[in-house]
Amino acid sequence: MVDEPHDGLTRHVLSDARRMEVLLKRLPEPPLPWVGQLGKLVRLSSAFVDSSLERRQADLVFAGQPTTDGTPGVCVLFEHQSTPNSDMPLRALEYATHIMREFRQTYGPRADLPRLHIVVLYHGDRPWNGPLSLNIDKDGAPSSHLTCRIDLIDLARISDEEIEERLGPGLLALVALVLKHGRRPEMGSKIPSWDRHFAAALDENGGIDGIQACVCYLLEVSDVGLGDIEALPFARRSWEVQIMLKTTGQKLREEGRIEGREQGLKEGIERGIERGVEQGIERGIAMGIEKGRVEERSEMLRLILRRRFGDIPKALETRIQGASPETLKRLIEAALDADDLSELLEV
Repeated sequence: MVDEPHDGLTRHVLSDARRMEVLLKRLPEPPLPWVGQLGKLVRLSSAFVDSSLERRQADLVFAGQPTTDGTPGVCVLFEHQSTPNSDMPLRALEYATHIMREFRQTYGPRADLPRLHIVVLYHGDRPWNGPLSLNIDKDGAPSSHLTCRIDLIDLARISDEEIEERLGPGLLALVALVLKHGRRPEMGSKIPSWDRHFAAALDENGGIDGIQACVCYLLEVSDVGLGDIEALPFARRSWEVQIMLKTTGQKLREEGRIEGREQGLKEGIERGIERGVEQGIERGIAMGIEKGRVEERSEMLRLILRRRFGDIPKALETRIQGASPETLKRLIEAALDADDLSELLEV
């Protein structure tokens, strides 16, 4: 199953154990009752995530509070949801069973089982109205009583100001805000006020990759365009950021997700009058993707050349205008290493 856009974003950013620690300790209000004894987290291998869920969910499992023999004293299962799920407690029980079995297989059958906390980050448009616990009571005896509880972090119940105050400027606050507002119609008006989070994220370890994940998400699910993001002050801080934004837009266009798909659909419908709507749309999509690929690679090549060499000679500009996507790719690779512009005329 293909990832939902928010799956890729949360998995990319929140798989970092340090960021997960900060999120769990600062964002929930009231604080999670067990978080003060959490200690330093480490992310457990993907084996602790059920294989039927791993490819379609951003489920992450972390361990903390190592005991004297080195086994974790606590495990945290983190999941996110964009819609309320009435089966969430049952799913949580299935998760817990898999984690405990994997724990015994990893640390041995005599290892003490860790306490397991299940946290769901909810970023839907409507309030969560699903259950958060599952009680199994066979005959009333304490030994037969099982309770599986979920700690919910509902972004809809936390104001933007509270998110920013609790998490501070940077990638974590940016991700929380992007998830909260990404699919809402007012998204375009929010972007300018988030520039400080984009800028702060650039100074974090892995920050530019996290920003790229946020940009991909916004371009896929919202009405925000690449130009809206490129217009923010943070985008002009370095040529690396500009190249990242250009290549991100190019990648999505090549996959037919943004302008290539829209332009292709338009051109396909026009040609569909003569050749059939279905065939026309397919051809139009291909043409739109091809056009988007050429335009993005041309812009990226010009940006690199101006940064490295200044003005672009007329002969080279003429070649850029008539170049195919494959030629532009070779020119970009050459431009990054060339000592002189004349070398590009020989590529």
